Amino acid sequence: MQIKKQVWLAFSLAAAAAVAQTDTRPIREISLEECVEMALKNNFTLQIDRFEPKISEWNVNQAKAAYDPNLSFNFSSSFNASPSKISQVIPVMIPGAKNTAETLGASIGGVAPNGLQWSVPFDFTRRHGDNFPLTKQYEGVGGIDLRQPLLKGGGMNQTRYQLLVSKKGVKISEFVLRQTMTDVVAKVQQAYYELIAARENVKVQEKAVSLAERLLKDNQAKVRAGTLPPLDEKQAESEVATKRADLLDARQLQVGAENVLKNLIVSDLANWRMVNLTPSQSLLAVPFSFDLQESWRIGLLSRSDLMQFKLDVERRELDVNYYKNLTKPDLSLIGRYGHNAAGTGAEDVLRGVREDNFTYHTWGAELSFPIGNRAAKARMFQGKDARLQAELRVKQLEQNIMVEIDNALSKVRSSFDRIDATRQARVYAEAALDAEQKKLENGKSTSYTVLQIQRDLTNAKSAEIKSLTDYNKAVSQSFQSEGTTLERSNIKFQ
Repeated sequence: MQIKKQVWLAFSLAAAAAVAQTDTRPIREISLEECVEMALKNNFTLQIDRFEPKISEWNVNQAKAAYDPNLSFNFSSSFNASPSKISQVIPVMIPGAKNTAETLGASIGGVAPNGLQWSVPFDFTRRHGDNFPLTKQYEGVGGIDLRQPLLKGGGMNQTRYQLLVSKKGVKISEFVLRQTMTDVVAKVQQAYYELIAARENVKVQEKAVSLAERLLKDNQAKVRAGTLPPLDEKQAESEVATKRADLLDARQLQVGAENVLKNLIVSDLANWRMVNLTPSQSLLAVPFSFDLQESWRIGLLSRSDLMQFKLDVERRELDVNYYKNLTKPDLSLIGRYGHNAAGTGAEDVLRGVREDNFTYHTWGAELSFPIGNRAAKARMFQGKDARLQAELRVKQLEQNIMVEIDNALSKVRSSFDRIDATRQARVYAEAALDAEQKKLENGKSTSYTVLQIQRDLTNAKSAEIKSLTDYNKAVSQSFQSEGTTLERSNIKFQ
C-alpha cells in the first residue's frame, strides 16, 4: 500500500511539473490576413502548381514553331563521262567527253495557318568540261511553289489542331492553379480557426485544473479538521490528476494545430519551429445570410473545377473537328511560278532572271483518298463519344456542386444556431457550479457532486469553443463550395 502511495505521489508530482511548464518560445502574433498572404507566397503546393501555366505556355510556343519558315542550303557536284563511238548515221568517230556540273541551291519554305505549303527555291549551276570547250556555262532557276489543301489538311489541319489544344491546355492549367489557390486559402482559414480553438481549449483545461486543485486544497483542510471523510480527498486527487492529463492533451493538440498552420504558410519550417504562433484574432460568430438559389448561380459560374470540365468539353470538340477533317479526301491546288536564265557568266544569269527573259508557271489540282478510310472514321466517332462523355461529367459536377452548396449552407445555419445553445449551456453550468460550491461550503453538498458539475462546466466551455470553430469553418467551406474564396478574401487571381 505504501509503495502504491509513493508511485501515485511520484506520478502526481511529474504531472504537476509538466503542467506547470510554460511556453518560453518567442511569441509571434499573426492575423488571418497575414497567414493568407504568407501562404500565397510560401505554400509549396502553390509554388509547384504555379509552374503549370508556364509549362503549358511552352507547349503553345512549340505548336507555333510549326509556322516558322525553314531555310536550307545544298551543294552538289556531278561528273559524267562518255566513251568515243562511231556514229550510226555518218561513219565518223565521235570523240568521248567528260563533263562536270556543280550546283549550289537554297530554299526557304513553311506552312501557313490555313494549311498552305509554300517554298521559294533557287538553284545556281556551273557546267564545264569537253562539251564546253570555250567557256563555262552558268544556269540559274528561281521561283515559288504553292500547295493549298482544300479538304483534308485545310482549315483544321494538324498544326492548327495542336495549337488550339495547347491554348486550351493553358486555360485549364490556369483554372487548376486558381483551384489550388482556393483550396490553400480555405485550408489556411480553417487551420487558423483550429489553432484559436486549440489555444482557447488549453485555457479551459488550465481553468479546470485550477478548480480541481482548489477543491483538493479545501478537502485536504477539511480532512485534517476531521469534518470530511478521506474518500473525498482521494476523489479530489484523482480529479486533479485527470484534469492535468487533459491539459497535457490539450497542449499537444495546440502544438499539432500550430504545426498544421505553419506547414501551410511557411517554406522554412526549421526556422519557425521555436516560434510561438499566436493568432491575433478571436473566434466570432459574424452572421452571414445566404440565398441558396443565388449561391447555386454563383457556384455554377465561379467554380474552377467546373470551368476545367467545360474546357475539356471544348477540347473534345477540337478532337472531333480534327478527326472529321481526316475523313475527307485530300484535294489540293498546286501552283508553281519562276524564272530561269543561262549565260557564260554569273552576271548573265542574274541579269536574265531580273529581266524576266525566261519564265515558267504550272497550276493544277491533285485528289487522293484512302478507300474506306476506316481508321479516320473510327477516330471521329470515338471523339464524338468522348465529347458526350465529357458533357455528362459537366452535368454530374454541376449537380454535385449544387448538393455541396446546399449541404454547406445548411451546416452554416445549424452551426450558427448551436452557438447560442452552447453559450447558454456554459452560462448555466457556471451558475450551477457557483451554487453547488456554496452548498458545499455550508455542508449541504458533496465533493463528488461538485466534481461532476466542474466536469460539466469544462465540457460546456469546450462545446462552446467547438461550436464557434465549426461555424467559422462552415462559413469558409460555404465560400469554397461557391468558388468565391479568393474574391471574399480580396485576392486577385493573376
